[in-house]
Amino acid sequence: MPSIERFLALVRDRNLARTEKFQVNIFGPNIDIDTERNLSLLCEEAAIPGLNIGTRVVRLHNLNVQRPSTIDYTGESASFTFLMDGFWDARKYFDSWMGKIITPNREVNNYTDIIGRVEINALHEGTLSDKVEDIAGQQEFEQHAQYSVLLEEAFPKSMNIMPMSYSNSGIHRLQVNFAFKYWTINNSPGE
Repeated sequence: MPSIERFLALVRDRNLARTEKFQVNIFGPNIDIDTERNLSLLCEEAAIPGLNIGTRVVRLHNLNVQRPSTIDYTGESASFTFLMDGFWDARKYFDSWMGKIITPNREVNNYTDIIGRVEINALHEGTLSDKVEDIAGQQEFEQHAQYSVLLEEAFPKSMNIMPMSYSNSGIHRLQVNFAFKYWTINNSPGE
């Protein structure tokens, strides 16, 4: 029987997953590896896509029964938000990638030359035994991916507009929507 004591023991032992503990790695079609590393640092928002099993009704012994028939990787896109650095490298990166997809002559490049992968890692701070010391001697929890997915055959399909105004100050954010064919659970994150 569930109890508050069991819940508290579970939380103390395992912690709870935090929405702000994540990392995104983008592996594009040979554009700029250094910028890809920086994009991991600049990604402010991401979402792990869902999964739906489609069903159809089957008639069995005068009963209508639901049976699985298809799988849907929930939508055609995944959205990511990046903070813009002072050199606009994130925008330049996605401009280059999208420029590879459709040429200035309005021709679509070869599919295998335009796709990449996007890795989304849900990070977890370890338990007390996972503490590590940083250079300054302060103790921190080591973070590692508890859950990771790969968006396969992904490419950016849209970028948001980025308004500029003298009357509004702040940090630019770039929202990029990726199309992908399917996603898989990644058993070896960071590789």
